[in-house]
Amino acid sequence: MSVFRNGYQMNYSDLSSKLTQVIEQIPKDVLYDFCCSYAQEHEELAMALVNEFWRPEKDDYQSMVQQCLMHPTPAGIKNGDGYDWGAIAVDLSRMMNLADEKVKEGSLLDAAEIARYVMTLTCAEYEADHPYGEQYGEIWALRREGLRDVMARAKAMLIDLLVTGEDIDDDSQRGLMKEIVAECKPFKKTHICRMDEFLEDAQAKVLSPKRYIAWLQKKVDNTRGGHFRKPYLEKMVRFLDKMGKRDEAIAAMEANKDKDDELRLLYVDMLTEWKMYDEALKVADVVDSARSCIYSYPKKILAILDLINDRDKTIEVCKDQFKKTDRKQVYYDRLQKEMTKEEWDAFIDDTIRDADEVFVHDYDDVEAQIYMKRKMYDHLVKFCMHTSYNAEENLEKYAKYMSEADQRLVAQDIVERMKRRAPECKKGDDYDHFAGWIRRLYKSSPECAKIAREVAEEIVKENPNKAFRRMFERVGLIV
Repeated sequence: MSVFRNGYQMNYSDLSSKLTQVIEQIPKDVLYDFCCSYAQEHEELAMALVNEFWRPEKDDYQSMVQQCLMHPTPAGIKNGDGYDWGAIAVDLSRMMNLADEKVKEGSLLDAAEIARYVMTLTCAEYEADHPYGEQYGEIWALRREGLRDVMARAKAMLIDLLVTGEDIDDDSQRGLMKEIVAECKPFKKTHICRMDEFLEDAQAKVLSPKRYIAWLQKKVDNTRGGHFRKPYLEKMVRFLDKMGKRDEAIAAMEANKDKDDELRLLYVDMLTEWKMYDEALKVADVVDSARSCIYSYPKKILAILDLINDRDKTIEVCKDQFKKTDRKQVYYDRLQKEMTKEEWDAFIDDTIRDADEVFVHDYDDVEAQIYMKRKMYDHLVKFCMHTSYNAEENLEKYAKYMSEADQRLVAQDIVERMKRRAPECKKGDDYDHFAGWIRRLYKSSPECAKIAREVAEEIVKENPNKAFRRMFERVGLIV
């Protein structure tokens, strides 16, 4: 390699030799001033000097973290970063390992200090290195999963030590957390950690207890969606309980339970956790079929009964739920498991006797199961009439067990519904649903097929449009 200097070509060995001679001749104070001045204008020299000669003092955690951030992007690599964040993440991970060791040793304040600097200094350096604006931040951060993992560790440690933990005194927790929050606020929108979650969790130590509870209630009121509301109510409840104010915690859940089923489920879970089983059963007693199914209230009730471990109580609650809910299968199965043969037979006898009240709605077809097991086929017509909203499907399934008279009775109910709905058919989906109903009726039995042809002809006469005729021709009812 050759270097040109003032028109004179000098090879590398000559340059190295002359450099050695020059350095030996320069007074130390002059060399010091030159290095400081030149390094301030040339970042590569500054980085090289720091990496080679700077060693932070032991337990100077701020300087130790700063040293981790001294990794410039290797020459020749163009990825938009000024720093090698992959290498930085490796060094920061070692710092968090040191923090974990401090926790094991019982040096909790030291661990908190390490986590603090890992989070605050890294955010500051990262944001300065990525001034692209919001549109690029998430994309670039996703390329730094190792860095995000380290930041998540630091965030979790700070929450554990300074918010939820009890090993550090409250005054120290509050003092440290207020300082950390002030340092983190400028980086609320950073993409390398969920800073918004951290700042929200930190409010427990930043605000007074009264203001913190009011802040949480405001979040519950103003946040949309039960899934997103639930964490705020849970924090409020656990905070009040931790303060010895369980009655206030229960009152808060009672006041919020009807705002969303997620909040009601939290109420059930907290009462169960506190072994207030009777109260939990009352809160979980939701009759609405859609809500009961979606939010699995029956599973909650059965889980509570398992914890109570009282057979008589289990039978009592399951009988009550079986009678008044639309989803009966889980309670039917549980009662069969708990009861003796004599108790079970008596329960089924009572259920059959009160079928008109018990099976107003039965989305699990338990009524049909009972009649089929006892071979009470003459009662299937009652089941089909109870479930008239799904009569064509049930008739198709059970017609072969029913008399022709019973088939005609159920079919007539279906026909009346078809006639009412026929004028409402306006578009393709309407006709497709209609075709499904009459196809099921047609396939149920020869007697039902006869009735299906008759009603098809009648509907075509009363609704003279080509759509109905084409639909019935496609089903095979009209030739």
